[in-house]
Amino acid sequence: MTYLNSSDTYFVGLKVHNNLVNISKGGYANIVFQLTAPIGCLYTDSVNINNSCVVSLEMVSLSSPSKCDSGNIAVVTKTDHCGPAINTTTKANLHTWTSDTIYTVQLTNADVNTGDRREYKVALKFPGNYQHRIWANYRSSFIDIHIGDDKPRGFCYSRVNSQVRTADGYCMNANVVGDLILYWNKKYDIMVQQRTTYCRNNQTTCVCALAIRAGSNVFVIDLCKSFSYIDYLMCEDVQTLKVELIEGTQNVYKIITPSGAKVVADILQLPLYRGYMNIDIYLSAKDFEEGQGLCGTYNGDMTDDLIHQDGLSSDLQQTVDCFLRRHDSFINSWR
Repeated sequence: MTYLNSSDTYFVGLKVHNNLVNISKGGYANIVFQLTAPIGCLYTDSVNINNSCVVSLEMVSLSSPSKCDSGNIAVVTKTDHCGPAINTTTKANLHTWTSDTIYTVQLTNADVNTGDRREYKVALKFPGNYQHRIWANYRSSFIDIHIGDDKPRGFCYSRVNSQVRTADGYCMNANVVGDLILYWNKKYDIMVQQRTTYCRNNQTTCVCALAIRAGSNVFVIDLCKSFSYIDYLMCEDVQTLKVELIEGTQNVYKIITPSGAKVVADILQLPLYRGYMNIDIYLSAKDFEEGQGLCGTYNGDMTDDLIHQDGLSSDLQQTVDCFLRRHDSFINSWR
């Protein structure tokens, strides 16, 4: 009789070393992993293996395990997918492959709202169309991501009835016409500008154009003329703005900036305001204490929100009704 002998258990796949990752608001942290088996590359002698023998992993969440979706957790150095790239094994380097190689993926929390969730579960996954079926759709164990160090919620808006709210919550009547800087983060080189014109039979002002710049990329929604323009005005090879039409709508755009701030432009269809828009800006932890413009300083203290572009400041008005608060010198300084 021959008795069965079992060998030691050996895990084959992507082994995560830290299944719990803590990230401060606006901070960075690493996922550390290793491959316990080589990932072969299918290639011919005529191809450039330096370009083809690379696999781009995807970072997915527990709620969307089949999609490139990890909530507000972002990989700092991305590939065409939403995760890190690793080199696969060829005949030439098979003899040097080792399971001791440690891979590090740097993460940041790209909050689009300082009140966003603080806990996530993410995993690293091979793309479904990967050339080796044994690895296609393979994913690691899920990793718990905890976000700490909360900051006060930053929310700024500009509305068609000429009302503006600073990120720290002070509202005012901004009934002026022209181009104005709504938000400016110099550290991340991000600027949000609006153009206002008279509307509602010249009784008030409304926003008819929006321009968002991040570095050398500029996205524009211009409804001021007889024809509309909604597209990139300038677009470099490196995309610094993520623009999408919100699902289920035909006229609400969401633009994510490099700091994680989210700009939502709602092109209105109401009879009195058709062709104008409301602008909402949800600031991230990386915008904290970096703000300028009509949205104010964003530091949790509205008393210093009315700083002019030249460094002067205006006092807050205690009037309860926002429409009665006029700060034309402050507003005009941000032209």
